[in-house]
Amino acid sequence: MSGQLRFDGWYACSESTFDASVNLAAECGKYTLPLCHPGVCSDDTRRTLDVFVKRIRAVNSTNPKILWMLQGGPGYASADRTFAFDMSAGID
Repeated sequence: MSGQLRFDGWYACSESTFDASVNLAAECGKYTLPLCHPGVCSDDTRRTLDVFVKRIRAVNSTNPKILWMLQGGPGYASADRTFAFDMSAGID
């Protein structure tokens, strides 16, 4: 696989995705990543793994802040989701 990641592009996500006190517009997409990377493991069949991503664009486009949230698992608590989305709205 080349150094370029395959990405299917951003598309609007349903607002019902969020359970937050602020109105957030999200965009979703899918990256296709190699299962093995050179120097780490070998995979002659070049298998891949699809990774779902979601983003919320910064409101302040002149000085946008970036916040990455990586879901752990298994058992990501949905109770933390509201706090995380409220927090991301507050850093703009």
